[in-house]
Amino acid sequence: MENETLEEIYEAYAKEVSRYLFSISLDYEITEELVQETFFRAFLQIEKLRSEQIKPWLFKVAYNLFIDKKRKDKRLLHKDLDSYDVANNSLTIEEQLLLKERLQSILINIRELPEKQKNALLLVSIHHFTYEQTAQVMGISESNVKILIFRARQTLRNNERGNGNG
Repeated sequence: MENETLEEIYEAYAKEVSRYLFSISLDYEITEELVQETFFRAFLQIEKLRSEQIKPWLFKVAYNLFIDKKRKDKRLLHKDLDSYDVANNSLTIEEQLLLKERLQSILINIRELPEKQKNALLLVSIHHFTYEQTAQVMGISESNVKILIFRARQTLRNNERGNGNG
């Protein structure tokens, strides 16, 4: 990374890495811990990385740290769904409650996806990674990423139909 300092890299990517880690860990403390470890590893490797590799490399490190942490902990992590704010002045209270219920249902369905499907879907749909970048982060082929995303979306659609929302 020729002219980029760790501080500049942190400023550019910390929020995205944090959102990604939270979306897969559902735990603020674990997210903070893994973000710190991710950027510590970036500090150790700063001279070896090219600028165009930074974002995929950071997400791959974050993903691997999460998998390592998950293996060590072997426990399910839950998130308080009430923290999602669906308040919208243009909606009635009843509409807000229905929207919140639907959001909770979708989040539960995403959480229940197989780990690889969930991660591929989050990287592409939420973090706007290309299939190629997602493949690099997850250490799989680009075609495998496409299959994982297809299956994840198919499962989510089927679950929504089963809940009467499709």
